[in-house]
Amino acid sequence: EAILPIWGHFPAAARTRFSERLSLQLLRRWIFFG
Repeated sequence: EAILPIWGHFPAAARTRFSERLSLQLLRRWIFFG
């Protein structure tokens, strides 16, 4: 819960890029190890 207010201060583009990169890593890890 404490992360959300801090997360809101980041620009939308940075948030989108970070979330895309994070989800891509998770997906890649899930494919390789799943």
